Amino acid sequence: MLGNPHICGGMIISFDPPIILTAAHCVADSPHPSTFTDRPNPYFVGYGHKDRKHQKIGSISDWKVHPSYQPKPTDEPDMHYDTALVWLSEPLKPSTNVDRIALWSPTMNLDNKQATLMGYGYIGNNRPESPELKKLHLEITQFNANTADMIEARSTDDNLIACHGDSGGPLVVYMPASKDNSDPVLMPFVLGPLARIFGVHDPDKDHPTCPIPLNTANTVNTAATTSSSSRSKNVTITESFANVSNMLDWISNSTGITQSKLIDPFDVPRRWVFPICRRKGCPQREFPNSPKEPGEEEEEEEVEDAWEIGIANKVDPSNDSQNVAWMGLVKQDFRNTKGVSNGSPRLGFGGDGQLFWKTGLLCLSLMYSYSYCFY
Repeated sequence: MLGNPHICGGMIISFDPPIILTAAHCVADSPHPSTFTDRPNPYFVGYGHKDRKHQKIGSISDWKVHPSYQPKPTDEPDMHYDTALVWLSEPLKPSTNVDRIALWSPTMNLDNKQATLMGYGYIGNNRPESPELKKLHLEITQFNANTADMIEARSTDDNLIACHGDSGGPLVVYMPASKDNSDPVLMPFVLGPLARIFGVHDPDKDHPTCPIPLNTANTVNTAATTSSSSRSKNVTITESFANVSNMLDWISNSTGITQSKLIDPFDVPRRWVFPICRRKGCPQREFPNSPKEPGEEEEEEEVEDAWEIGIANKVDPSNDSQNVAWMGLVKQDFRNTKGVSNGSPRLGFGGDGQLFWKTGLLCLSLMYSYSYCFY
């Protein structure tokens, strides 16, 4: 959620550098962050939790609007390029609630017409912005990859529409994808950010919240009719999105991230969560989402090691600050009060109550033969 200059949506396309993709009109009309020389700029994003009260806050340090969106003095901005990139001042840390999303590749075929829009926009006319992340299920009615054509989608229920504050939110589809010839799994891809809503109007243009369908207003003309008496009673409401597959070159050149990484749903940092087979004789023993760095040794998985919970390194039994609560694989004696034993994974609480963990894998055993491991 972009919290300033406008409430808008956005999507993470990179953790480090920390980059958000959003709609250009969410930022283009406001002073650039670089203009705040005498005080910190007021722009920020909220992320990490669906409830805004529990979100982490990141400061916006820079943004870049697509050059084709910039209006001429007498023209309206080109909504076909209503796209902007937003940089944060600090890298993002991936977690179960913080993930990046892959951009749509122009070489893919859109077999799934069902998509989802997400955002924190207004929840109704003259009602407040949503305190929690909302989603709207849409059916894609127009999509031409690698063109400037807008993507169009609509809900089967005209009472369910996007509102102000949802601009810049992602249109997400799930498509089967595979890594290293493994079995395909459903992965999310983003087609583009929300740019416009057609078939609606703002009853109060000085205080826009959530627009209402045109057919409910007796004084608003549509493009197809010129009088309220002849206007259709069923105006089609369409959510319209900028087509990011047509802007991959610009996004890649602006961010320094290769297009292959931008469209790869499996491109994640090494510190991530991924399934590992724990059965003996497992055909796949490597860590699929954790490629080795240059010069890095392959780390072998220990299948039969026992897990224990206890107190580590009782240097001075009378001094609790020297004791460390821990859980992890038991291989050798502890070497220090931080609960690390020759590279064995350890998670613990120090004497000051702070949670810490050191090098290696932390695996949480699940039912049957699988674990989830944090690297």
